[in-house]
Amino acid sequence: MIEHIYKQEDHGTTSLTRAIMTLNGRSKDIVPYGPSKHGKTKNYFVGESATMTTPSTGNGVEEIKPNPGSGVIVDQPDNTEYEQSLQIVLRTVCGVVGLLGLIIVISLLYKLYKRRNLRHHRAPDLDQKQIPTILLLYAFDCPAHEKVVSALAGFLIDTCNCNVHLDIFEDQIIHERGLDDWLIDRLQEADFIIVLCSVGARLRCTKKRVRFKSDPYRTVPDYFAVAVDYVAEKMRVERLKGLPMSRFIVAYMDYSYSSDIPHQIEMGTKFHLMKDITKLFCHVHGINSSDSSVKFGNLPPSAIDQYYENSENGLELQVAIESAKEFFKCNPNWVEDSMEALPPPCSKSKSRPSRKRSLEPLLGESPCDPRMVEAKVEIFSPDIAVSKKLPCLNLPT
Repeated sequence: MIEHIYKQEDHGTTSLTRAIMTLNGRSKDIVPYGPSKHGKTKNYFVGESATMTTPSTGNGVEEIKPNPGSGVIVDQPDNTEYEQSLQIVLRTVCGVVGLLGLIIVISLLYKLYKRRNLRHHRAPDLDQKQIPTILLLYAFDCPAHEKVVSALAGFLIDTCNCNVHLDIFEDQIIHERGLDDWLIDRLQEADFIIVLCSVGARLRCTKKRVRFKSDPYRTVPDYFAVAVDYVAEKMRVERLKGLPMSRFIVAYMDYSYSSDIPHQIEMGTKFHLMKDITKLFCHVHGINSSDSSVKFGNLPPSAIDQYYENSENGLELQVAIESAKEFFKCNPNWVEDSMEALPPPCSKSKSRPSRKRSLEPLLGESPCDPRMVEAKVEIFSPDIAVSKKLPCLNLPT
């Protein structure tokens, strides 16, 4: 380290300031460097194990020796420029960080403003009207069909802004309250009742002697036929009161047909899904799809098809429908594989062997003459007059 010592000459008198610096227990000697001019400061530096000499006022050279007790006058390095550079860097970094934080805050505020602005621009019909409650009934044809029903319920909840009651969503409530109480309460609470029709739905309501096999993974029993009877009775009562049938909706998917609608509920409003999803949305919200002034978010209701094609719930529903189509295509005999025959009803009387024709003798009986045939006809057919005689038939012997 180099330190400067200044010698000042004033009016021929030399005043020398000595300085000795001790570093690490070793003394530093002062050695002059650079030319000296009269009336100006002469510079010295301190070097290790060096002896500084300077002209004296007398004859000869005066040697300056270290004095450990003397003070030190040291000229420190100039750090102003370094500190200024450091301050500039720190200010720049703080400015960049502050600018980024300001940009983030502004973007968040803009998103919040945009979200509120969309709410304000919604139609009063959707903002002020209560969210419609829907009871969704279906027949369990197969697991693929059940996935379609579940995806449809999710689409109605998240995209169509509806409140949906579905048995697989409320299985815990069903076990706590009982299936009958749950079904009756939901029928009373629902603003709309949607019956999703399919092949299994039609068969459950028409074939009384056949039932579907129970799925071991389902916790809710098959109650579709009972639910349809409840719905049909409510439709009959409200029709007698002169009330509209718009509350009752029958729908069928792309892999089903209108002929799959049970005859008990044919008077309901029909929708073919997903072709009529926009009509269904407008129906449950009580709006007109042709009215351009009504907005769903910032889009008209006719744009609900875009939500079906692009939204996450819509894509999930599309995948479920395609999977169901593939299942029914690859399993054409799924109906026969899913049904089981009911046992015949118990009868107190002794059962008789069946006959192909009314005049055919019972099995195990020998051929008889025409009089015996006539007597039997009179006994088992009391509506036939006694005076009316049947012609004699040549029975096989």
